[in-house]
Amino acid sequence: MIKKEEVYKIGLFNKPHGIHGELQFTFTDDIFDRVDCDYLICLLDGIFVPFFIEEYRFRSDSTALVKLEGNRHRRTCPNVYQRRGLLSCEACGRSR
Repeated sequence: MIKKEEVYKIGLFNKPHGIHGELQFTFTDDIFDRVDCDYLICLLDGIFVPFFIEEYRFRSDSTALVKLEGNRHRRTCPNVYQRRGLLSCEACGRSR
């Protein structure tokens, strides 16, 4: 189980992007410059849930487009993300 003391805020999921299952992500930390980040953690219904990153690409120095694993139906992803509570969700990294 992931505990609150083990995580720190690194950004925010803003909105879906396009039809291929990407989310716009705004950075508040330079985690991607410092270490390999395989997953992001979101607080959903009081539980820290890891979401593994399938791929990402930088859009600017403060935003990236992130595709999370497990989203097979790309055209319905915006609805899935909204139902999961990921839109406007703070994303965290795990301290080691």
